[in-house]
Amino acid sequence: MPNLGISQQARFKRLGELIDIEDCISNLHRAVQFTNGGRPDNAACLVNLGLSQRARFDRLGELTDMEDCILNLQKAVQFTDDEHPNKAMYLFNLGLIQKARFDHLGELTDLEHSISNSHRAVQFTKDGHPDKAMFLSNVGGSQRARFGSSRPTD
Repeated sequence: MPNLGISQQARFKRLGELIDIEDCISNLHRAVQFTNGGRPDNAACLVNLGLSQRARFDRLGELTDMEDCILNLQKAVQFTDDEHPNKAMYLFNLGLIQKARFDHLGELTDLEHSISNSHRAVQFTKDGHPDKAMFLSNVGGSQRARFGSSRPTD
C-alpha cells in the first residue's frame, strides 16, 4: 500500500486531480495502521502520509491537514533512531511544515519548533553532505522570520 499511495501522490503532482491525493492519503493511512510502529518502514510511511497531507493543505487550505501532517512527521522523528540516515531529512521536513504553520497562523511557538527541528537536522548531518546547506538555509529562514516577527510595527 505505501507504493500505491506514493504512486497516487506522484500522479496528483503531475495531473492535479484531487481524487489522487485523497486516495493517496487513504492508502498511506492504511499502510501506517498496518505497520503501527512494528516495522522499520513505519517512519517512512508516516513521512509520506504527512507530506501528502501537506500537499492537500496546499490545495484546499484545510488546517486539519497541516495539523495531521505535523503530528505524523513528529511520530516519524520519534520512531527513527538517531543513527538512521533519514533522521535529518525527517527533522528538516518537520521544520518546514512548522514554519509554514507559523506563516499561516502567526504562532511564535511554531517558529521556535521549526528552528529547533531544523537545527537538529543540521546536527545530524555530517559536513560535506549535499543536504547540509539546505538544512542550514532552513534554519536561517526561520531565524529571519523570528527576527521579523519580533520587530516593532509602526
